[in-house]
Amino acid sequence: MHELSLAQDIAQLVLDHIPAGSAAGVREIRLTVNEHGNILVPSLEFCFEAIRGEYGLINSRLVIRMEPVQVTCVRCGAVSRVRIVYECTACGSQEVQAGQADDLRVTDILLDD
Repeated sequence: MHELSLAQDIAQLVLDHIPAGSAAGVREIRLTVNEHGNILVPSLEFCFEAIRGEYGLINSRLVIRMEPVQVTCVRCGAVSRVRIVYECTACGSQEVQAGQADDLRVTDILLDD
């Protein structure tokens, strides 16, 4: 289950980017997840809940925004959001280049005042 290692990496990244001793003050960890990525969001949430105490992040929760994949059409240059079939929504061409590579990004860490 790679979601466990992702949850651990997220927790460590948070600790690396907040003032020492303020882990209990982290309220939200905001993530953006690629909707066509290889991350099972419910599993990631479960794993984070299971390990957050080990990192002192006892009051934190994940806030996850799903991000659609965008492609650029090689034929006409249009940028499109894709569903399951990777094709340009402007002209129908399946000759497209993926525009986003990140499956997951930590976008914000919210702390108590």
